[in-house]
Amino acid sequence: MNILMVLDNPFTHDYRVYKEAKSLINHGYDVTVLAWDKYQRYPKNDVKEGIDIVRFSNSFVNLVKNYKKEILYAIDPFNIFRRSFGMWLPGYWEALKLHKKKTFDIIHCHDFYSLPIGVKLKERLGTPFVYDAHELWNPIISGTNPKPLTNYYMRKEKQGLENADHIITVAEPHLQHFLNRGYQNVTIVSNCKEKISDKYIPSRNKVFNLIYIGVFNGKRFTPEAIEICKEISDIRFELAGYGGNEDKIKNLINNDSKNRTRFLGKLPMNEVIPKTLEADAILCMLDPSFMNNRVGPPNKLFEAMVCGRPVIATKNTYSGKLVKKLDMGLAIDYDKKSFKNAVIKLRDNPDLRKRLGKNALKAALLRYNWEEEEKRLLEVYEKVL
Repeated sequence: MNILMVLDNPFTHDYRVYKEAKSLINHGYDVTVLAWDKYQRYPKNDVKEGIDIVRFSNSFVNLVKNYKKEILYAIDPFNIFRRSFGMWLPGYWEALKLHKKKTFDIIHCHDFYSLPIGVKLKERLGTPFVYDAHELWNPIISGTNPKPLTNYYMRKEKQGLENADHIITVAEPHLQHFLNRGYQNVTIVSNCKEKISDKYIPSRNKVFNLIYIGVFNGKRFTPEAIEICKEISDIRFELAGYGGNEDKIKNLINNDSKNRTRFLGKLPMNEVIPKTLEADAILCMLDPSFMNNRVGPPNKLFEAMVCGRPVIATKNTYSGKLVKKLDMGLAIDYDKKSFKNAVIKLRDNPDLRKRLGKNALKAALLRYNWEEEEKRLLEVYEKVL
């Protein structure tokens, strides 16, 4: 069976897509990933561990990328217009060209931007498609765009969901969201990680080491955490990632006269788990004022589980509630005082860190691991085929 996965990034750091593709390959499927390389920075054709990768771009994006950013962000803060018209048509035509060479049995579309491509391919080829909702786009779209654009994209999403043969999503709140909208064929496949050990592996740090690995934006508490960690003795705070706040993160760290914070850059996927194992605790705070933060399960949470590391999470979010339920970390208010108290509490209590870390590992071994999620993914494909 030949599978075409479609996504709106160049497929360099998308661990969810990588794990799903590898699992399908390991069970006899042939997987091609059609990836949008917006600025043509990577090879057009590539192969990664048996995954065929075809990247595409479009001159439309190059026309607008140097336009005044303040105007673009004012009318389209989440790049929806630019991504849509820069991706949908060229992605659709590229998929048709690939289909002539290798007939696809299922189209697997990742997130909203690729959804219209799945609809068009199903209309043209009769090929079933799976929609993989990493996030809830309904509230993002309706809360950030002018009404005409909102209505247009909401129609696009509704059309896509109605035509999807199955919806995959990441957590219980997302499942409930789709069920409440009347969609029945919905399955959770979480971003859990592969088990690495059935025994707790203690850290070897002489100085308490807090680590953040992920995207830098204004809703992950990273600038605030840097400022606080500069004030706390006997601590090292390491950050790895990329994104909107990257320059701000670098400037804050460069101005750290006591060298308590460190910028690691963009880690390759295969270095994330080894780096997580080096930590004494993992920062996983999300701004609860943003809906997808309240309901979403961040990758860091599951990385911490398989590594047996305690997590600092935010109260009243899905991740915070899970941390509290599993007793695998501290769920705190989204403010500097609460964060500082949590860091000091973990720094000064190695027995607490060990207990929370063991609980995290136990959760990974019993339920929250990729081996369990892979079974769900394969069941979806058996239903659709």
